[in-house]
Amino acid sequence: FIDDVCAGYPGGQEEWNRFIEAANSVDPNIRLTSTCSREEVEFLDLRVFEQDGKLQHRLFRKPTDTLQFVRADSNHHPATFTGIATSQFLRVMRNCSLQVHRDFHCMELREAFRARGYGARTLRKAYSRAVELFQGTASGRQKERGCVLTLPYHPAIADLPKALAAEHEHLLWEKLAPDLAVEVLERHVSGPPLVAWQRGRNLRDILVRAKLPTIVRA
Repeated sequence: FIDDVCAGYPGGQEEWNRFIEAANSVDPNIRLTSTCSREEVEFLDLRVFEQDGKLQHRLFRKPTDTLQFVRADSNHHPATFTGIATSQFLRVMRNCSLQVHRDFHCMELREAFRARGYGARTLRKAYSRAVELFQGTASGRQKERGCVLTLPYHPAIADLPKALAAEHEHLLWEKLAPDLAVEVLERHVSGPPLVAWQRGRNLRDILVRAKLPTIVRA
């Protein structure tokens, strides 16, 4: 079904009101509401407005959005924070049709991320990556991996993906399967494993029991 719709109507307000009334008379179980404006209107996470005879759009945030991102001192892999910042910068670039609005909202994001403990290097890396994705200059997908290695995240093993990538052939061919031919291994293992991190147990996981004990009635 269609939920939210944004449209431009060439007629007047009275004609639009009659159209909404006619649409609401089709089925008593379906009610349409509308918000009209000759200046700007909010639609999902966009603010659509008219400028110089053209429809433009910029990012729209609800008043309840306080930009409370994951803190940089929380127990997550460093790539998680870069990914969060990249996705937010990219969202701004895609949702703003004018550069002046992109610059404004990106600066707003930088201040919000700094307040959550994100470093300048992480933000620069995330912004550059977002620009590449927005402009279509980012590199393609990574080489296909042979398997996925899922582990609980701990700062002591944060560099494990790099170590596996560097020592993958040595571990596989000389330690784990020295008797197999190289072409056999390459046919079944296309590359080092992709490490996927699980969230470690936090205080809530320790204190709150997900399963209640079974009550036995006498």
